[in-house]
Amino acid sequence: MVSTNLVVDLAPLRWIEALSIATLVAFLKSHMRLHPNTENYIAYPRRYEFLQRMDMFRAIGADVPEKFQRQDETGRFVPVREVDDSAGVPQAAEDIVQTLRIGDVDAARTLRHCIGEIVDNVFVHARSGVHAVICAQHFPNACRSQVAIVDTGIGLRQSFVESPAFSGISLDDRQALELALMPYVTSKPQTMVPYENSYGRLGVGLFIVSEVLDRVGGRLLLISGRSAVDRRKSRKYWRSVKAWKGTIVGFEVPDEPSVSYEDALREARRMARSKGRSPERE
Repeated sequence: MVSTNLVVDLAPLRWIEALSIATLVAFLKSHMRLHPNTENYIAYPRRYEFLQRMDMFRAIGADVPEKFQRQDETGRFVPVREVDDSAGVPQAAEDIVQTLRIGDVDAARTLRHCIGEIVDNVFVHARSGVHAVICAQHFPNACRSQVAIVDTGIGLRQSFVESPAFSGISLDDRQALELALMPYVTSKPQTMVPYENSYGRLGVGLFIVSEVLDRVGGRLLLISGRSAVDRRKSRKYWRSVKAWKGTIVGFEVPDEPSVSYEDALREARRMARSKGRSPERE
């Protein structure tokens, strides 16, 4: 019989970024829920204040005494947490956008909408044992912010396969990622009430975020199943990865965009119109 006990060695860590924290927390919470009676051991670094500041221990239910004084996190980071249901999506999107250095009001509002749609995806089709795990952090020395939205659901390929809109279609993981990055392509059930939490299910969230980030000099990482795509510098880098049961969305946003967010958003909207039906104003 294969043991389901889990040993996680974090002792060598000196630092861990938002995307890695969210992915690790989603994995640990999924494992603990699938195997509630197993023994798990986590070896912590000698200094772990940064993990506490990001609420990693609180997120996985570990009782570790705090050795530092907390400060206001608004605009600096979003500690890792589960968004339990669609009602929590607007606040999650607002918290994430506050860590980004976006001067244009319209671009910030649209990206808030798109990020909300990405988080909302988890509740609509992922059927994740762990809800949407989010985390974000601004790195002032590196002049960038990093955002993570992770779930342990059925993954993009299975979501498309099970959707009535794609009935009978045969997809591999890479093709599912390609579909997910197209505008107005969604596996969400058509019976769902649109805009029930103010984030319309138009299937533009990942497309707009990806296009805007590409133009301002950012980066998008999307992983589901055994496929991953890393979009940066106007190129998509594809690779095979160890299977992830669910979907990982990570992106980095520069403090100083290479083009204005206004111009980037205008071009992203133009491309959406050219690739699909005319979008409603976010």
